[in-house]
Amino acid sequence: MLKKTAIALAISLSATYASAYSIVNTEVVKGTIEAVDEKSNSLVIEKANGREALVTLSENANLYIDGTASEISALEAGQEVRIDRKTFTKVEENLVGEIVAVNRKAKSAKLRLSNDETVNVQFSDKVAVTGLKSVSSFKELRPGHQVVIRYAN
Repeated sequence: MLKKTAIALAISLSATYASAYSIVNTEVVKGTIEAVDEKSNSLVIEKANGREALVTLSENANLYIDGTASEISALEAGQEVRIDRKTFTKVEENLVGEIVAVNRKAKSAKLRLSNDETVNVQFSDKVAVTGLKSVSSFKELRPGHQVVIRYAN
């Protein structure tokens, strides 16, 4: 019997994705499904290290089995699973740091803060970027730019 691989993209929204900008954190959980609970939309997964993880999928989760969109009801014990959990958190304060990388397709940038922490920032039309270099749009952002990112009212 072929082993089916299930991939769930669990998206946790702490704020509306269309907000001005969000810090995006990504966690990947891989393992074998031990149990599926459709009522709570959750899975018990045994990870490669033998530890169990309870993963609750959001209502917005996209689930694929062998590349085909599916539902949680199609999952069963014994299937290999990879869960990419992304958490978007609305940022209320200014972010100050250096642009490390820019993803034009996703309209996001990786920013290194003064404490050396790096965060991914998701942009929309309501984001103002100021800094040493004069930038009037997302398209002008480049790695190395020292910037202040804030919500534009």
